[in-house]
Amino acid sequence: MNIRVCTVVACALCMACGARSQLDIPRGPGSVGDGGTGSGSACVDEDIATGNDDGVALAVDGDAVFWGTDNGRLYRHDASGNHDVTHEVYADALVLDATYLYARVYGGTFSNAIVRVPRSGGSAELRVINVSSVPFAIRDGLFYFVEGTTSSIVSAPVDTPTARTTIVDGLVATSSFAVDDDNVYVSANGTVVAAKRTLVASQQTPLLLTTTVGVGAVAVFGSTVYVADDVGNVVTSVATTGAQATTCWNDDAPRGVIADSSGLYSFGGEPLYSNGSFSWVVRAPIDACTAGNDFVPSDALDVTHLTCIRASASAIYYTGLRQPGSAAAVVVRDGRQEMQTMKRIATDLE
Repeated sequence: MNIRVCTVVACALCMACGARSQLDIPRGPGSVGDGGTGSGSACVDEDIATGNDDGVALAVDGDAVFWGTDNGRLYRHDASGNHDVTHEVYADALVLDATYLYARVYGGTFSNAIVRVPRSGGSAELRVINVSSVPFAIRDGLFYFVEGTTSSIVSAPVDTPTARTTIVDGLVATSSFAVDDDNVYVSANGTVVAAKRTLVASQQTPLLLTTTVGVGAVAVFGSTVYVADDVGNVVTSVATTGAQATTCWNDDAPRGVIADSSGLYSFGGEPLYSNGSFSWVVRAPIDACTAGNDFVPSDALDVTHLTCIRASASAIYYTGLRQPGSAAAVVVRDGRQEMQTMKRIATDLE
């Protein structure tokens, strides 16, 4: 079982409850998952798919959920059920646009590259080569990714990706980055810096936002950058224009952070993927990092082998194992009843 870390981004609108099927053998609509319902406002946890192959990448757009497994297959779930998208694409990161599913590939024919596949299914098309394992992004018709040989932040047009532009160079151990309308926010070598998206590296004067002890996974929402420090055991925030960092809450080895209109999410665990251990997810209000806020992350979701997570205003989507040695599952949470605490998810998974 080859467990890999999934890209972390915030998803779009959530989907309604649907069908349950094999993770590695798509089926049409059928019975719902344990504790779920086929429709209606009382929807709870739902297994979109289960199987013996780990879900290692995940992307969500409206009522469509896409995932990749560790045997090199990509799938789509929508209102009509589960569908095969393509094979032989060993993805550890997925990004969507209106037409294509893009995948960062870690092995096989397209190793260390970005490929695209029509959302409806088809053959993979190579787009970008020499891409590091750090998650990539698409914004305003441009790829943003970490170059594999230099650790530089590079952009390239989605339609003509050979025309690369280096935005930030001279980086060491780039671990994460986030993109907004103006900047690229990069965690590298114990610092988080902001650099202008429209400038080339030679024109940049990156703005130091904060320092980190550990990996420093980053997310941006509005005018705030959020940082998960898995060695310092803390989630912090800092203004995109630079200021004193604020402690949001102390956490146990947070490996990632998501920020969107529904709130803040940190997740991780130590060790994250060893047999018998549990990963966890904490949800906090978007103002949890405001000075004087006394938020305490007491409501956590314990999941064995959490590999990917997405969040929206009304659902959490994640892949993980129900218990050590069990089948992997992609699970949808329609949080209209218990999104505030997520405690009932834990009772379903333990």
